[in-house]
Amino acid sequence: MPDCPKELFRSRQQQVKLCKASFLNLGRKLEGWEILALEAAGNRCGDWTKLSVAADFSPEGYRHNQFYGNNYLSRIHSKGSQIGAAQEKAIVFSTFKNCHLESEVSISHVHWMENVFVCSHVKLVDIDVLQHSSSAWEPRFSIFIGSEVQGREVMVHPELNPDQAAVALKQSSSQTPWMGEALSFSILEKDVSVIGVRLIENVHLGCQTQVRGAHELKNVVTLSKEQSRVFIGVGVSARNVFLQWSCKLDRGAQVDHAMLFEASSVDQSGLVNQSCIGANTHIAKGEVTASFVGPFVGMHHQSLLIGTLWPEGRGNIGYGANVGSNHTGRAPDQEFWAAEGEFFGLSASIKFPAMHRDAAYSLVASGIMMPIGKIEFPFSLLCDSLSESEQAGAIELVPAWMLLENRYSLIRSTWKFRHRNQAKHYELKRHYLNSTTIQMVLSALQKLESLPEKSFYSLCELNGPKGISLSYENCKKAMVGYREAIELFLLGTKYQLPEFEQFQVDEHWMALLQKARLPNLNEAEGRVRLRALKRNEYELAFKSKEKDRVRGRDITPEYDLYHPESEMDACLLELKAGIDQI
Repeated sequence: MPDCPKELFRSRQQQVKLCKASFLNLGRKLEGWEILALEAAGNRCGDWTKLSVAADFSPEGYRHNQFYGNNYLSRIHSKGSQIGAAQEKAIVFSTFKNCHLESEVSISHVHWMENVFVCSHVKLVDIDVLQHSSSAWEPRFSIFIGSEVQGREVMVHPELNPDQAAVALKQSSSQTPWMGEALSFSILEKDVSVIGVRLIENVHLGCQTQVRGAHELKNVVTLSKEQSRVFIGVGVSARNVFLQWSCKLDRGAQVDHAMLFEASSVDQSGLVNQSCIGANTHIAKGEVTASFVGPFVGMHHQSLLIGTLWPEGRGNIGYGANVGSNHTGRAPDQEFWAAEGEFFGLSASIKFPAMHRDAAYSLVASGIMMPIGKIEFPFSLLCDSLSESEQAGAIELVPAWMLLENRYSLIRSTWKFRHRNQAKHYELKRHYLNSTTIQMVLSALQKLESLPEKSFYSLCELNGPKGISLSYENCKKAMVGYREAIELFLLGTKYQLPEFEQFQVDEHWMALLQKARLPNLNEAEGRVRLRALKRNEYELAFKSKEKDRVRGRDITPEYDLYHPESEMDACLLELKAGIDQI
């Protein structure tokens, strides 16, 4: 089971308290011969009496350093150190003021270090400034999400759980009492390694954090540990940033006022400002501002995400997508609520304000400019009108299209989320059919059943925006697809298929299901029906996958040499194997 956030919080606070208890307070004064040995090795200090040292201190390894104020020094090489390891460790050509150095550290060419607690086995090389400039820095701050004028306030701290943060999106303010320890000095925990950084100020770097060639780190906390290291790489600028386990900033990432949940990253000059980034979400090249991005979101190309609330995540943003029309020459005071699993195609544009939260796993096709308003049909395709009829709108919504025509995408997404999950502290297992998305399916099904029979409908007849149409033929197909999805979820839950969540059907659900007119099956009939639904799921997924192969084979020479047959696809093989176990 994942660790409790309160336990994680207490663990880090205990580390802070231990450092506070020992910071510059322990040790003995230098003996005369030790001062002479330090000076002979090129070390300088205005007042050697202000230095305190560990009981087993030895001047060996301290060369060409300067000491100001009060400092605590330890023995660099423990008595049990191997010869090779001892030769690697030294403290040379560096300047210290009010610093606490534990044993077995290696520090070289740190031009200024002030108010820093350095734990054992830390390595610091070529740093211009490493300092703590605040007398009482509290590692917490507010992020304002949605409207850039007066957004939804989310108070973040390093151990924050994403579910807790998501709840704060619905509250007017998330102000809570701060129970943590304020820091008057920075902490570099055991085995931290920092090389080639210009500025580090007000930080608490967790165990085994690695920093390589970053530009600046200011007000940064990393929750790093063995097997879940945090990495900060070349050209990174990080200000007011909390990085949870296995997070990564690299290659020119610019991050300010951001909370990165476990195993997320910003890379390749990605820009993140006033935002929360969910577990396993990767931002590269694009910009994210004033947004809450949930888990497993892919943003690997130049694209824009502003003022977006997307706590469920699990979607994708294609190249050139502009999800950020939050004002029309007036104040940037509008926001957008994206749906779980929503896919924004190449150069798609979303006008604000918009609410797509009830359109889970829908796809906005390439080049579509979505009007303001609500979309409430899950698993849909939004594309250029497929009809030349004057009754059709400029954009057509095809409900349940993902279930009927692009099932492979849904199967692969669920498979990918399970196999690529690197988060160890949160439960992220989630099938595309879950209690939340099925609730949306039930609601959409009732809307479609209420429609009078005619060739085309305007989505504004169903509480949606103008300019979007639905065809009668597609609505008929969608009702079949929606009912089968409900059946599959309920039977899969009843017979405890591993991919489905454990779910209790309450009175409210029973009333909705009665309206869906699902068959009442006994035990044996239910298992037969479940196997049939799973086979249909496989066939739909295989068909949609094979459609791409046929198109590719007709257009691309030697296509089969570089694309495996659909029968050998990993997620389809896994899906097929599960049918035999029902």
